[in-house]
Amino acid sequence: MIKPKIKKTILVCFFIASLIFTEGLCSAYETLYLTWSDDPTSTMDICWIGEPSLESESILYHLKDSSKELISHPHTISLNKDFSLYTANLKDLFPNREYSFSIGSEQKHEYQFQTLSDDPKEILRFVVGGDVYRNHQRFLTVAEAASKHSPHFALIGGDIAHANDSDRLFSRWLDFFKAWNTTMSNDDKLVPILATLGNHDLKKRFDRTVDDAKYFYKLFPSLKESGGSVLDIGSQTSIFILDTQHAHEIKAQQQQLESWLAERQNRSHKIALYHVSAYPNVRKYNYEYSKKIRKYWTPLFEKYNLSVAFENHEHAYKRTVPILDGTAHPDGVVYMGGGGWGMRPRTSRHCSKHWYLEKSIKCQHCLLVTVENKTLNIIAIDSHNNIIDEYKI
Repeated sequence: MIKPKIKKTILVCFFIASLIFTEGLCSAYETLYLTWSDDPTSTMDICWIGEPSLESESILYHLKDSSKELISHPHTISLNKDFSLYTANLKDLFPNREYSFSIGSEQKHEYQFQTLSDDPKEILRFVVGGDVYRNHQRFLTVAEAASKHSPHFALIGGDIAHANDSDRLFSRWLDFFKAWNTTMSNDDKLVPILATLGNHDLKKRFDRTVDDAKYFYKLFPSLKESGGSVLDIGSQTSIFILDTQHAHEIKAQQQQLESWLAERQNRSHKIALYHVSAYPNVRKYNYEYSKKIRKYWTPLFEKYNLSVAFENHEHAYKRTVPILDGTAHPDGVVYMGGGGWGMRPRTSRHCSKHWYLEKSIKCQHCLLVTVENKTLNIIAIDSHNNIIDEYKI
């Protein structure tokens, strides 16, 4: 437990950092974030949230080591009566290069981003976590630990701002993006987010439609049509992002998932991200949605040799044994995570009593993944940046 004096110090530091980070940002814009809807080696989506009455401002951007400026005009959608979302889709960028950009006519402040490398020999680092921003202080402790590892991007596995698609709670999205940029950025270099939704990102949690997750799908629109998406990084890495029956049925995604996996079966690194755990370490093994994932998705993961599946929703860390055909097998798929970024940890089940659990720990956590040639190195860290688990694939 964090002592009151330490809590106060962290909050004061976060407030000062927030003022420094937002200094120069046009007052009409509340916050910004980065994501991808296309090739991450040559594109970047710069998104910012501001007043709806504004005319769309331009983005000026340039290679960090060049003074030649380019301009991009964003498209605009309404979020609610108070805010609109502005998105500039930057294209034809150079792989593995740093860029600087500024927003708005006043152009007061520059931020940075980096495109990913298309060379499989280059090291790629990213952070994975879920159940992120329920408690501000808990979020900060894990984010501070994760930022020390300088990830190129983040995979967020749902329950992001815990806003439940509520107009009244929309400000939680603003708070999340501000906190993310303040803690995860390094010298104004922003960390892009790839996300799926969880039960607290929409109304009534499960078996709903896209209309019950209007904010999530406006902020991350590439997932709306089929419930999932696949992002290819260079020639060897693919990330499959899925919906565990929040706005799209698990079974309905099976055909598309198989098509994606079949097209990429020769890639070295195939990674899945979703919210509910197929192999839970807090909830019961026969939890309704876990059973559906094991019925409709895990046979495909095994058929096409998925490298690893990152799961969430449990609020406790776990790593399974490699699983094939419902049993432990060295050629099987490993399931990791648990969604413990910003939540109070839950008591986890004991490995000795559950055949599929290799590690099960009650703690806040995130995972740090390093892709190096044909190898995935994965470490799990807690809120104090202690390594609690390591796995190599």
